[in-house]
Amino acid sequence: MKLTKQIKTTSFIGLSVGLWLVAAPSLFSYGNTTARLSDIFTGLIIGFVSLLRAFNPKMTGFAWISLLTGVWLLFSPFLFANISPIPFWADILFGILVSCTSLWDATESQIPAKRSSHRLSA
Repeated sequence: MKLTKQIKTTSFIGLSVGLWLVAAPSLFSYGNTTARLSDIFTGLIIGFVSLLRAFNPKMTGFAWISLLTGVWLLFSPFLFANISPIPFWADILFGILVSCTSLWDATESQIPAKRSSHRLSA
């Protein structure tokens, strides 16, 4: 039960960040077309993977994909020249957020549930 709530929480965070990344290029001046496209595609991937993870709790692979995308988001501002300060810092902060929540989701999902030490006697 706790794990399902955790997955829904991390999926909601991922979906929210994904929507922000898709909308941000139209709200702020990026100064770099490649950075704009990177944020849009990264946002679509994070949002889509978060939705898939919310509806498929047993598929931890989606959390790992989200983690890799978060790491890309974290380091991508350093690869693009002439990016404005707001998108630069937003990408770094959201990259950290997505990476941390995805790592938490992926690692917690793989910890086996505690087994009961009580045995039923026949």
